[in-house]
Amino acid sequence: MTMCTLAVPHAVWIPSTADAAADASEPHWRHPTQRDTWRGALRDGLPDGRGVYTFHNSQLRLEAAVCARDDRLVFSGDASMSWPDGASYSGELLDSRMHGRGRYVFADGDIYDGEWRNQLRHGTGTFVSRRSDLLVLPACDRSDPAGAAGGDARGARADVLRYRGAWEDNRYHGEGTLEFFADAPQGAAPALLRRFSGHFRRGFPTRGTLETPPAAPLKVVFDGATPAGHFATWYWVPELSPKPPALRALDPASEEFAAVAARFWASMCRYPGARIAAIERVENHGMRIVLDMQRRNLSIRLAAPPRSQRWDPRTMERWAFHAPGPGAGAGDAALPAPPDPWESIVAEGFQAALSGSRNGQAFGAGVYFARDATLAHTYALRAPGSVFAAAPAPGAAAPAPGAAAPAPGPAAPPLRMFLSRILTGVAAVGAIGMRTPPLDPRGARGEHMHSLVDNHSAPTIFVIPDNSRALPAYLISYECAPPSADKASRARGSRQQPRPPPLAAVSAGRGLAPQLPRQFPPFASFPPLPALPPLPALPPLPALLPALLPAPRGAPLGPSPAPRGAPLGPSPAARARAPKRKRAEVIVISDDEGA
Repeated sequence: MTMCTLAVPHAVWIPSTADAAADASEPHWRHPTQRDTWRGALRDGLPDGRGVYTFHNSQLRLEAAVCARDDRLVFSGDASMSWPDGASYSGELLDSRMHGRGRYVFADGDIYDGEWRNQLRHGTGTFVSRRSDLLVLPACDRSDPAGAAGGDARGARADVLRYRGAWEDNRYHGEGTLEFFADAPQGAAPALLRRFSGHFRRGFPTRGTLETPPAAPLKVVFDGATPAGHFATWYWVPELSPKPPALRALDPASEEFAAVAARFWASMCRYPGARIAAIERVENHGMRIVLDMQRRNLSIRLAAPPRSQRWDPRTMERWAFHAPGPGAGAGDAALPAPPDPWESIVAEGFQAALSGSRNGQAFGAGVYFARDATLAHTYALRAPGSVFAAAPAPGAAAPAPGAAAPAPGPAAPPLRMFLSRILTGVAAVGAIGMRTPPLDPRGARGEHMHSLVDNHSAPTIFVIPDNSRALPAYLISYECAPPSADKASRARGSRQQPRPPPLAAVSAGRGLAPQLPRQFPPFASFPPLPALPPLPALPPLPALLPALLPAPRGAPLGPSPAPRGAPLGPSPAARARAPKRKRAEVIVISDDEGA
């Protein structure tokens, strides 16, 4: 029997004593530098086949099929992974990445079960979460007294979120359903608070059906940058039919009423004597279709070179207020009853040609809109028929003592202002005498900017020169005590019914986009979905031992002899100082074992 010996470094591969005791028949392997361990099949001294690989640094335990490829270990096929923090994955791997179908349980308990592509959620899948930042529901908050009768969905937070539908690159994208639930007593089904079914784009809803039990489902449209738990942009869909413009009164218990009231009270809460009498939706199908066409046209033009900019709904389209001032729609003097200015706006929209006839053009020509309702309120006081417009002058003589009181006249009409949807696009700072926005220095040749503002950092006044880029969406009729009575009501303090601004809990510190300071109650931007912990990088495989090849012809068969006179070894003193070397283990292979 011939014998040959091969010295193997102690740290390359050794059997683990504990693992060998558990299963003495399975070979084991340990990485020489990373201390990762493998329990499974070996081929040519390396992991190959199915087994369990444990990463030393992250303590990730991976059970899958592995093979050596290009100095790397590659895992593929059905796999099971678990992390020390409780996260786990069971599904398919391709080239050591999640690819195919799989179920991932996050460390905080969230679950995704669906399709993957290159380590990203991509395809169809279901996501269930209890993360607090994903469960905020400002649209279900009824903290404002005017909207306190808004159904049973009280509070601004759900307990469970569930999404079922299409994904693309870790985001909702395509057709899907997003639902919010409240926990129920043990044994009962969770109560549905809100459900949106429709189309998503880059993680945000765009258009579909909204259900808020017990209210009936509504066709809604979002702007593409608002989460599904917030107010929708539109609660109605225009039709291609010759319907005349109409006003539709909103139910004070509806979410649409609460959405308009929230934006109104965001600044009008400083007037304790104010009260909303009615909110009416302006249904002008033709103007709504034109506004949508303008929005698509502007987004296409911005995306084209040389600007190559994406349309941002958070800064390029806004909700703003407009109060019809005197002379905005005077009509023909020959008519017995000329229409009120607000009636002309409902029927025909805004008219930029009439702007500045009474109030000037401090920031250029166009239709003026205010970010805050308080600024529009000052112009509503000047409207014809207003009790403030008919108030006596400050220097007028008081009635004589004992004189008969004047007969009570008809009740003063309520004040009115429009909540409008405007397309500001790329804005420039306006100035007196500016008839049109300036040329866009970053746009195509001959292309102008789209609107004018009072300042760039925090605009409060917007000037829209194009009538088709502004739509009167809602007509708000409200009452407000005269300044003297309003001052007295503030002095009474607690006797005056308080009116806190709606969504106070939401606006108390949950984030506000810097582009929209105080435009309406701040809505927290939709947070990104939790990132998946990447698989630890696999270190390169250890270099294989050189094959035992015969020496080339002419090469010495052993070490070269020492030169004449040289010592044959180290001196005794040097041998005493040299550290003791660790004896190498020797593997003995005999011919009987098939070497």
